[in-house]
Amino acid sequence: MVDSATEPVELAGNRIAPQLLRELAGATPVGTATHIVRLDTDAKPADAKLPGSPLWRRAEPDNDVAFAERVAENIAAWIATCAA
Repeated sequence: MVDSATEPVELAGNRIAPQLLRELAGATPVGTATHIVRLDTDAKPADAKLPGSPLWRRAEPDNDVAFAERVAENIAAWIATCAA
């Protein structure tokens, strides 16, 4: 299906090039490092929990600069552990 696409395919509102689809079809994940981050209100287990409001669940667009900074700091800290 997607590995035989000749035109871009739209997935979740994103246009994906046919070459990328073909490469992903045969891709194997490298490494086993995972880092799960959840909102602090989520009961599921996680490597980190961040306080904040799930902006993606709101009817109207919004921005929470402090939450975005916490997410960015968490990603940067995790990347630093992967490089070690």
